[in-house]
Amino acid sequence: MRVARADLTPDLESALKSARSAGRIVRSLEHAERALADDERGLRRVDRKTGVERGRRVSRLLVLADDGSERFYREVESLLRQHAPRVLALRLSADQRTLGKLLFGPDQVARLLLVEHKDAVSAILLALAARWSEDSLDPDQTGRLQVMVFADANDIAAAAAREIAELVQERGEGGRPCVLGLAAGATPVAVYGMLVRLHGQGLSFANVVTFNLDEYYPMQPSSPHSYSRFMRDNLLDHLDLDPASIHGLDGSIPGPGVAEHCEHYERAITGAGGIDLQLLGIGRNGHIGFNEPGSSRTSGTRLVSLNEATRRDAEVSFGEDGVPQHAITMGIGSILRARRVLLLAAGNHKATIVARAVEGAVTDEVPASFLQEHPHASVYLDRAAAESLSRVTQTRPQTEGP
Repeated sequence: MRVARADLTPDLESALKSARSAGRIVRSLEHAERALADDERGLRRVDRKTGVERGRRVSRLLVLADDGSERFYREVESLLRQHAPRVLALRLSADQRTLGKLLFGPDQVARLLLVEHKDAVSAILLALAARWSEDSLDPDQTGRLQVMVFADANDIAAAAAREIAELVQERGEGGRPCVLGLAAGATPVAVYGMLVRLHGQGLSFANVVTFNLDEYYPMQPSSPHSYSRFMRDNLLDHLDLDPASIHGLDGSIPGPGVAEHCEHYERAITGAGGIDLQLLGIGRNGHIGFNEPGSSRTSGTRLVSLNEATRRDAEVSFGEDGVPQHAITMGIGSILRARRVLLLAAGNHKATIVARAVEGAVTDEVPASFLQEHPHASVYLDRAAAESLSRVTQTRPQTEGP
């Protein structure tokens, strides 16, 4: 469903709260359907009375949480078609618990809101316009999965490090935080080395907030196999980050506490303002994070079972210790809420799955294919990883580093 997406910014929170206080919000799909049907009947009565069929202007707004089921979003899409063009829809980077708590109090949920009055709708759209203008989004880049091909893995890392560094510097100069989603892996580790070098040359990361993408479970943070330790050893311990701004998934939490830990992680991402840039790799079965084939597009942070292909690929690093059967990962829905996504892949062993992810059908059989639906996602490849592609957006010349 093609609807606008937005982060739950302070300005947007304020506009929604004002609409709620003024009694301009209807909660739930069922109540929204009833209210819109009543509106339509009223408009038709006016048309019949005046003898003039007036055009329908935008006067209502549906606000959606980002963790609904596929069936729910299909029902919303049907409702939009029925009442177009009078009703717009906005999908927030917030789950229904976050939205419910914000507007209705603790332990409340809000999967869908109907904003009923044109003044309230205008206030919300103005809050959105301010943020979109601020972020300078390029509308010509939306809805396309951009592919860049570089000479080798070092050039991939240099390009990714350059983009991250520019974002960090830009946000820092504007007095704003920069929220990064970080992945472990052989290709990202070269990016992290370059960022550490840039820090040594004067780039400050004091404004940066980080969220690790995933972690094996069970896993002690001190283990050499822990992704939390990987991130500390290769990046986080070498930068001027505030320790309170570093977030990682804890593989040592006892089983009963994992679900709450995952919910807290999602709330922390929302509380930080959402992820500005998410860095990803891709598994040979198409997984991003540890979202294995079959993962839902709307999935959030959760405990997952690792399939045999993923565990076999990890055996080299684990050796006799044995690869865990489970992991905790940010979900596909969590990843897609990032404002910018970079997927990095190198080597001909990734070529087949890269082609399926980039040029194949969007399907949960290849979780990375969901990135085709992201308005600002790019895939950075070396020539070997790109060899099975039939089309390439742009080939980059060799670079010398960030």
